[in-house]
Formats: sequence, structure tokens, C-alpha cells
Amino acid sequence: MPEERIYYVDYDCTGYGCSFDLLRIGTDVFPSSERQKNANSNISMHGAIAHELIGHRKAALAGKTHPDEVLEEAQASIRAAKFTPELSALERIILYRDAVSRLKNIGIKLKEVKNDLYIFKE
Repeated sequence: MPEERIYYVDYDCTGYGCSFDLLRIGTDVFPSSERQKNANSNISMHGAIAHELIGHRKAALAGKTHPDEVLEEAQASIRAAKFTPELSALERIILYRDAVSRLKNIGIKLKEVKNDLYIFKE
């Protein structure tokens, strides 16, 4: 990610904006000691940035973002878990769990949508 496309904020959450190819890093990128509603707060800083860059950005640059918001988020977590170098086994597990949890919350199992997601190719 080009450095000039990264900015830090203390008023909003971490996220990738594909419209302008920008990475916004918020205070939620630091893991919390208690379970949080925001997924980025529940994983390591490295895992959260991987979710945004490997998960969202690389899919966006390939033209493979998912139109459904929940499926896009699940896809991003799976992509980050699979394709990010130097993630620990625990970080990968947490990202996979995040994806499965997001899908479960809307009554979907991963096996039902896995072929609709951009998760088999880096």
C-alpha cells in the first residue's frame, strides 16, 4: 500500500475505501482485552491491517469485491487468513472465526457460499 494512501484517525474505525484506494487506520486496530462489537478490535493489529489490505484491497484491485456487505467482510477475513504472510496460527484462526461468525449471524454456512467468494486465489 503506498504510504501516501494511508492515514490515521482517532474518530473512526479502521477501513479500506476502494473508491479512492485509501486505508484509514483508527484506534480500533489495537486489540481490546474484552470482546468488542467491532471485529478489528478482537484481532491483532497485524490481523486487522491484513483484513483491510489482503482481504479488501487485493480483492478490489482484482475487481472481485462482493456486493453483499456481510459476504464481503467474510471474504476479506478468509483472504487475510489464507494469504497474509507472517500471521501466527492464532491470528489466522481468529480471522477464520470472524468470517464464520459473520455468516452465522445471517443464517449462512461457509460451505453454502464458499464458491461465491474470492478466496481460492491470491
